[in-house]
Amino acid sequence: TPVAANGGKVTVEIPYAFLVPGNRTPRMGRMETAEGTVYAIAQWYPRVAVYDDVSGWNTMPYLGSGEFYLGYGDFEYAVTVPATMQVVGTGVLQNPGDVYTAEQRARLDRARRSETTVRIVEPAEVGTAAATPSRTGTKTWTFKADNVRDASWAASDAFILDGANAAIRQDDGSTNDVLILSAYPAEGLSSNPAEPGWEEATHFARATIMNNSRWFPYPYPEAVSVATHVGGMEYPMLHFSSVTSRHTDLFNVVDHELGHNWFPMIVGSDERRYAWMDEGFNTFINTFSQVEFYDEGTDTSLPGYGTGKDSRYVTLTRGNTFADYQARMDANNRPIMTYPDRVPGQASGFVLYFKPAAGLRALRDEVLGPDRFDTAFKTYIRRWAYKHPQPADFFRTMEDVSGEDLDWFWREWLYGTDSFDAGLAGLSVIDGKAVAAVQNNGVLVFPVTVEFTFTDGSTERTQIPVEAWTGGDQAAARVSLNGRTVRAARIDPDGLLPDTDRANDAATL
Repeated sequence: TPVAANGGKVTVEIPYAFLVPGNRTPRMGRMETAEGTVYAIAQWYPRVAVYDDVSGWNTMPYLGSGEFYLGYGDFEYAVTVPATMQVVGTGVLQNPGDVYTAEQRARLDRARRSETTVRIVEPAEVGTAAATPSRTGTKTWTFKADNVRDASWAASDAFILDGANAAIRQDDGSTNDVLILSAYPAEGLSSNPAEPGWEEATHFARATIMNNSRWFPYPYPEAVSVATHVGGMEYPMLHFSSVTSRHTDLFNVVDHELGHNWFPMIVGSDERRYAWMDEGFNTFINTFSQVEFYDEGTDTSLPGYGTGKDSRYVTLTRGNTFADYQARMDANNRPIMTYPDRVPGQASGFVLYFKPAAGLRALRDEVLGPDRFDTAFKTYIRRWAYKHPQPADFFRTMEDVSGEDLDWFWREWLYGTDSFDAGLAGLSVIDGKAVAAVQNNGVLVFPVTVEFTFTDGSTERTQIPVEAWTGGDQAAARVSLNGRTVRAARIDPDGLLPDTDRANDAATL
């Protein structure tokens, strides 16, 4: 019977079985530990395909690096496991009184109010069946999640569990008290304070939820990190990441996987076709979270303090270092718009993650400026939250809000593999002005900042707009001398552009 319009409902019952794979699967499966098996469960139920007004039913198989395109809904699910196991999952636990001891429930309540990590299930309690109403047999854990695109969970005898609160101010002025949880076996702990392990995962997760809320306030009630054999894989409110990760590597993976709650969990892009709209956008926002956590805090005792600006995410998306990366990846380069299953495995990190993120950094730092870019990017998230944007929807919002025609950028950065190389062809003085002749030696174009240095030590900057390149490959930048003597000039003095040849960027007079 067809579902009725205007709020009709239909019930579908599907008998099915799910065989949990081993530890060679990259997004889920099983991991053996000293205290028991860690089950990381995802892609475990029959999903409803997305029907959109662009492609119709999404029937593309998930191959290679191609991830998921899912509709939104409300989920309720129950997990029945041996009584000695702990379970965490997407959504809010509905029956803590059935699965935790009174003391564990009291710790959970403290964690909900604490800015620092509170241990909920202690190491000494791991593997014990100390829950009511039954100390033996099985326990059923019931979860509920609203307005999410998927649900995943993890269970183990080996889980230590801790948590904390992240108070996130929402657009309407209310506060969302997010419960941050981390579940991990003893193998995730570190004995070296200088190389922190999963005992710091909640601290890291709390930071990433708060940092990334600068773009759109985190809307969900929980954020869960689970230590598994999986290198890193995201699901709504929950991620599976490597039990062996330590120190900045652990922060990186927690920050990246929880960052996916913004892309594609809130902004529900089609990852199967346009992986750059989740991996690239997420890598971009990671660069800010890295710096905010490691470089802008007041706790100088934090291991890694002051290293955020030199982290991998930040370094590989910075214009000058990205250009070197691009040169190394030239043989594996593909257009960003390439479907992810058609990108060679060795090129996926570059094409799907760092290349789009570096483009967004250049767009923000050198083309639009932080204020215009940030306003447009935040507007894109709000316009397309819980919807299914296409690339053109992103393009239109960025241009609409910034007031800038960016067709040249989308075409060249996303649809091609060409490189950018601007060179300073000469420096002269003409009619009381310092004149820098700039040559575009590559195919890509960008606005180019030129910095003039004078003999008195002063400097002055001006920018050649991107429109200057529509008339050819040469343009000039001019500044008035005002009694000064020009000594030298340099293009892109802050290294924000992906210039492939820095040797031709300076000239002296």
